[in-house]
Amino acid sequence: MSDTCSTPRQPLPYKHARPPLPVETLYAGDTIAYYSRAFVCVDERGYRVAVIVRIDRTEEEFPVQLDTGEPLPLTNKMKRLQDKFGNTLESEKAKWRSLRSFRLVDGCFNAPTRSSTLAAEIRAAVADSFTAVLGRSHQENQDRRPQRATLVAQQEKVVEDAISSDSSSCVPNTDATLTEPDGDVELDS
Repeated sequence: MSDTCSTPRQPLPYKHARPPLPVETLYAGDTIAYYSRAFVCVDERGYRVAVIVRIDRTEEEFPVQLDTGEPLPLTNKMKRLQDKFGNTLESEKAKWRSLRSFRLVDGCFNAPTRSSTLAAEIRAAVADSFTAVLGRSHQENQDRRPQRATLVAQQEKVVEDAISSDSSSCVPNTDATLTEPDGDVELDS
């Protein structure tokens, strides 16, 4: 019995053991997929695709900054979809893994954030609506100008007709004689 206790035990082989993942490097500008922590795990609404805007290894909890503005902790699962040059990665290379398992390379990538893109889209929509409304009112004004000119001409004709018809009644009567009042006229003061 002592022989069995004195020999070290050999670990049992794990049937489902996977080989370790190869080292993968993460650069600013890479496009990744991840699940937002705002939703329950593997909820379709939590699936996000984002561009890495900045990597700073000195930041201990959130070394990666995304264009979505969402914090991505080191324990979050994610996978690379495209490299910083826009080349799509094959499915064999793109594996879901923890952010801490990547080799992070410090750097910045110039990409608009989602909030700045939204603000630009809203500004463009407002400008387009103003252009559409002002353009329509300008076109309506252009369409109305001939109508206004016709209306003004008609009004001028009516005024001329009224003046010419009244002018015959305004002609001084040459038949009537002016008489002065008799007697002294007293003015009340």
